[in-house]
Amino acid sequence: MKVLKVEKKMLKYIVSVITIIFIQVVLITCVFAKKKQGFHSDEMWNYGFANSSEGGSIYTKDGDMINTYKWVDSNVLLDYISVDENEVFDYKSVYENATNDINPPFQYFLLHAISSVKTNTWSKWYCFIINIIAFAITQIFICKVLFEICGKMSGLLGVLLYGFCIGGSNITIYLRFYA
Repeated sequence: MKVLKVEKKMLKYIVSVITIIFIQVVLITCVFAKKKQGFHSDEMWNYGFANSSEGGSIYTKDGDMINTYKWVDSNVLLDYISVDENEVFDYKSVYENATNDINPPFQYFLLHAISSVKTNTWSKWYCFIINIIAFAITQIFICKVLFEICGKMSGLLGVLLYGFCIGGSNITIYLRFYA
C-alpha cells in the first residue's frame, strides 16, 4: 500500500514536470513565431555551415575574397543557406564546413538532414525544431539532476526557473546550436 502511494506521488510529479515543460515549449514557440525579427550573422552561418557545398563562407573562396564591394544577387545567399538537389544528405560538405568552425558538427548534421527534406528552400523553423527539442531534453536533465541531488521540489523549481527565464528562452530562439 505504501509503495502504491509513493508511485502515485511520483506519477503526479512526473505529470507536473511534463506539463510545465509543455507549457514552456508552447510559450517559446509562440514568442518565436510572433516576435522573432531579423537574424544575427551567426544564425546565417549556422545554415551555411550545414547546407553550403561551396564552403563555410560566401565571402571567401580558397583564401581569396569574393562577393565583396559589389551588389550580390539574393540567390547567392539562398544557395548558401539551403540545400540544392545535388546536395541532399551530402554530409561530406557539412563536415568540411564544420572543420572551419570550433563547434562540434552534430547540430550541423541535424540541420542539414532537416534542410535536405525540402530542397532549395530555407525556413527559420528548421533550426528552431532542433532547438526546441534540445530545450525539452535539457529541461528533463535539469529536473533529473536537481531531483537526485537536492530532492523533488528542487527539480521542479529548476524546470520552472530555467524554462521561464529570459536566458532559457533566448538560447532556444537564437538559431544556433547552443540550445
